[in-house]
Amino acid sequence: RLAFILGRRAWRHGVFQRRDRRSQEIRKQWEAIVSGEAPLQDWNVEEMDRSIVETLLLDQLEAAQGEEARRLLQCLRLSGLLDRRILEARTRQGWRKRQALFSLGRTRAPEVIPALAEALDDPSKETRVAAIRGLGRLGIPDAAVPILDHLVEGRLKLPSIVIQNALLNCCRWRASILVPYMRRADAETRALVARALGEVATGDLGEDLLLLANDPQAEV
Repeated sequence: RLAFILGRRAWRHGVFQRRDRRSQEIRKQWEAIVSGEAPLQDWNVEEMDRSIVETLLLDQLEAAQGEEARRLLQCLRLSGLLDRRILEARTRQGWRKRQALFSLGRTRAPEVIPALAEALDDPSKETRVAAIRGLGRLGIPDAAVPILDHLVEGRLKLPSIVIQNALLNCCRWRASILVPYMRRADAETRALVARALGEVATGDLGEDLLLLANDPQAEV
């Protein structure tokens, strides 16, 4: 048993050293990779290399804006990394599926919404939570639509705080998307949507908010 533990540690140490070396090599040609000048076969064959490039792209996307964000996202698309994650989100199970959903949420790419939305119907609660967090992390209004559709249809049985946080992130710049769902929702759901709306509402929603002020539910 001791020999197994020592052998495993030695193997992991070797893997980490190899990954560090490849990370340094990839960083040296980073601009060529992002611009598409570096041939795909230089880095898109080995799983380790793909993982390193994807991690760097997603990490940089976290802070990127404008043209830089578009450039990084274009690299994800043209390299096939984005399509690979979408496929994994639709075909894998367990933690691999959840990992794919988490990565998709970091991309801020609108084309990943259908794959994340499909996972809202997964039998696993953990996977459904990963899907809704992924949609929320996209931070775009269109990502709120599948959340709201599932919510008003009674198909989203998850903690309300998880749902509310996702809606806040998606609707921060377009609060009006919540209003039609307020009219369709039952009492419990209406209160949840109202809490989200109260956080992101703007002055142009004045008339809609006045109507909500007359709602029979005190919380609404």
